Amino acid sequence: MEATLIDLGMAASGQTWGMALPLKDLKLSRNTVEGLDITCVSNKQSVIDFATLVSTASKPPNAHLIDFYTDSSIAIVTPNAPMKLYVGYAGGKPVAAAETY
Repeated sequence: MEATLIDLGMAASGQTWGMALPLKDLKLSRNTVEGLDITCVSNKQSVIDFATLVSTASKPPNAHLIDFYTDSSIAIVTPNAPMKLYVGYAGGKPVAAAETY
């Protein structure tokens, strides 16, 4: 895909590195937030929760992001999908979102 994008005249603006570590294996040297439960998105409702949080990063909230993630939910929750979405819940409400590749 990279060659195709370059052929179309696009150039890389930089690189972003990420990694996924099972949260149970994460050894934090600082206190964690009590009551915060971080989960990997695994169903359509958690995709909607993620999308709703991400959409609020823009003012006004971007409804197209909700549509994009919801329409893509089948591919997103596939176990071997390269993209992983995470939602943090506090008191049962979604309060934080993260995305890794």
